[in-house]
Amino acid sequence: MSTDIMIHLLRSALAISIATVAVLILRRPMRACLGARVAYALWLLPPMATFAVLLPANEAPVLAPAVRAVRASGVTEVVGNAIASAPQMQSSSVLMAGWLLGFAVTLFYFGWRQACFNRRIHRRHAQPWDEVAWHGPAVTGLWHPRIVLPTDFVQRYSADERTLVLAHEQIHVCRGDVHAQALAIGLRCVFWFNLLLHFAASRFRFDQELACDAAVLARFPSSASRRCYGEAMLKTQMAEFGAPIGCHWQLCHPLKERIAMLKKPLPGALRRIFGSIVVAGLVSAGSFGAWAAQPAVHHLAHVASTHPQFVSMNPPAYPAAAEAQKQSGTVVMQLLVGTDGTVKNLKIEKASPAGVFDQVSTDAARKWIFRPATENGKPVAEWVRVPVEFKPDSKGQSAASG
Repeated sequence: MSTDIMIHLLRSALAISIATVAVLILRRPMRACLGARVAYALWLLPPMATFAVLLPANEAPVLAPAVRAVRASGVTEVVGNAIASAPQMQSSSVLMAGWLLGFAVTLFYFGWRQACFNRRIHRRHAQPWDEVAWHGPAVTGLWHPRIVLPTDFVQRYSADERTLVLAHEQIHVCRGDVHAQALAIGLRCVFWFNLLLHFAASRFRFDQELACDAAVLARFPSSASRRCYGEAMLKTQMAEFGAPIGCHWQLCHPLKERIAMLKKPLPGALRRIFGSIVVAGLVSAGSFGAWAAQPAVHHLAHVASTHPQFVSMNPPAYPAAAEAQKQSGTVVMQLLVGTDGTVKNLKIEKASPAGVFDQVSTDAARKWIFRPATENGKPVAEWVRVPVEFKPDSKGQSAASG
């Protein structure tokens, strides 16, 4: 169980890493050519590729390896391929425990940060937004997203700036950007060991803010609104947001790029439609590629089969010299039972002591008759292992059993 989980986890980690690298490479040229909103949509690729890997892979049926069972000396010997060895199972259990520990620590860290921020929020149920000191504007709340504004919002921003800021946050709420952030946090918890995802998280937030900026500018296209919007960005609190799940105004150097975008014309409707088609194609192709790249699942085909069974088996004669010395021993033979039930070939796998009971064992085995193995009702040839024990009789006579 733990081995299967670790295999799926590693395959998913590889898929999300490749998809994230692709997004990091394409986001800037995509934004320059097709706009910020199209570039933001490209971030659908990593989670879609990850979920595609979790879908059932192609199945390639194979026949079950023959498990040979024969009864000898009252003991059933089973010869087959072990599914997993004890060391492999133990190592997979250790890896599973390590992953669970990392997952729990990462989840606790993000949960603790979110709880600390939530405790600083002053709920204003009579107003369409809440307030928090030294932070905001932002949107937070997974089940019921709420706009969070700084306590000095009215004093800091002019009336026009307040209109634009609220429009920005309302777009976050309408688009479900908080849920996208929650999904990103969830993936970072699951793949806590993947440093690439933690690196890409800030780029994802930035592209989300740029897309929201573009939506605001499309709603307020005048040059006066653009200038007012830029001034609102400069007045926005530059401190760290503090909450991992939430949409907030980016800080430091990304702010320069956001203000620079205000000077650029937005892409037209045709370019946005074309960009949406391109993104849909890339996400679909990447997801299908991640799914198709999985190794085919080799499931065991259901085959009605039986194994060789003894019909006539006379035990070997006890060698006279060994009988006189009351010598015991064991011979393990491998027999090829043909479709007619007779022994077609044989070889000694192990003999102890060597050379004492070998000949009498092979002489007897060549005369044994079996009920042949079957698959789907048809007789087939199959190798079986037969151990034969030689023990002196307690009453003074010797016997061999097989």
